[in-house]
Amino acid sequence: MELVVEETLWWPKVSDPAGEEIVAVRVEWQESELRAALKEVGGRWNPEKRVWEVRYDRIVAWVLEDRVV
Repeated sequence: MELVVEETLWWPKVSDPAGEEIVAVRVEWQESELRAALKEVGGRWNPEKRVWEVRYDRIVAWVLEDRVV
């Protein structure tokens, strides 16, 4: 006998990127200090995607995970 209490969709948790993995980050044009800081740590502007590409561990250090695209 099987008792089903509730059925819902289940999505497996996607793991966070590894520290050295490059991720895309949204930064507004007026955030010039943040753009300069990203560039200083090796971030690169991707004009096609209109995002900054930077290592994930840098994003975690600055608590910017909510900006990762």
